[in-house]
Amino acid sequence: MQELKSLSHTAGVQVVETVIQTLISPNSLSYIGKGKLEEVNEYCHENDVQTLIFNDNLSPSQAKNIAKITNCKAID
Repeated sequence: MQELKSLSHTAGVQVVETVIQTLISPNSLSYIGKGKLEEVNEYCHENDVQTLIFNDNLSPSQAKNIAKITNCKAID
């Protein structure tokens, strides 16, 4: 996570929060679980977050679903 944070800073992105979720396998619809996605969505709206960065590969449909729910750009 520290490497991703450093890369984000190098790209000019201000990292405001780090969220970690441990799952046996990624959720096929949104990569993270439903409850964690709701938590992230709430945080995004309360803190004017515009971009979510994931430390793993997202499928195009996962990125699209996350963006649709959170109104944030989801990148991996």
